[in-house]
Amino acid sequence: MATLYTSGVAATSGTDPRIENLPSLRNPRGSGLVLAHHRAEDIARAVGGTVVLADSASTLVPRPQPPAQRYVDYVAVARDRAQLRSRGATI
Repeated sequence: MATLYTSGVAATSGTDPRIENLPSLRNPRGSGLVLAHHRAEDIARAVGGTVVLADSASTLVPRPQPPAQRYVDYVAVARDRAQLRSRGATI
């Protein structure tokens, strides 16, 4: 019926009117594994089937991203301010 990849891309075998206009195929919500999960559930519900995972798919778990680290380069800020002031800018 359909193959879904970890990127969320869905490859269907032919055009089945029950799935060609599914919201998750037309207007994706999310990406990657989240999108693949939504699409798989929507397709299974539309055709009255079930989702069957490949052996390799059952080991795929989204890895949590580390929190973003932000820093301020005060030397660069001071250099930019001095450069702007030398051009007559008011800061």
